[in-house]
Amino acid sequence: MGTQIKIKTLWRPDKSSYLTINRKYRVILGNGLTIAFTQEVKAKAFLAQTNRFLNDRVIEINMIYIEIWTQYRRLYIVFFDLLDSDKFRTYNAEIDKRLTMMIRRSDWYTGNVFTFRWFDQILTLLQEFAQMVHNVLKEKKRNYNTFEMYVLLERLSIIHKQINSWGTDLPGGFNTRNDKDQENDQ
Repeated sequence: MGTQIKIKTLWRPDKSSYLTINRKYRVILGNGLTIAFTQEVKAKAFLAQTNRFLNDRVIEINMIYIEIWTQYRRLYIVFFDLLDSDKFRTYNAEIDKRLTMMIRRSDWYTGNVFTFRWFDQILTLLQEFAQMVHNVLKEKKRNYNTFEMYVLLERLSIIHKQINSWGTDLPGGFNTRNDKDQENDQ
């Protein structure tokens, strides 16, 4: 495998803190989740598991992006007036830009947070791009192609939910996005 996402920021315990959570090893993610561990080895194992999950998702997202873009290009000549717009070109540029940033910057100090945010932005852009292509297909009654695009939209939705809920099934931790404050004593 080539270039990979590799988040690595692990907050060390602050024994002088009044907050119990800060006296443990912490992993903070951009999906709003903070998980605290009593053992560094478990925190590092969670980071490794998260990296595997994120790399699997970026490969899957890229494959879906190829399928959406291919569908768009197949229709481009046939429905040139509907598909030749700056809006479509902007989606491609923005998706590529965020994919590049996510891969190149995931190992930065803020990578834990921004990698999840870039995933969210990429998935939102892909869903909007696919929906626009889907709408053209539907308008032109290209039913088979419409169904293909519907399946891609469903896959994107599932991945979006997986990214947003990553780690929430672990015992404990707290989600700052939902203000759930549960201690994790792993």
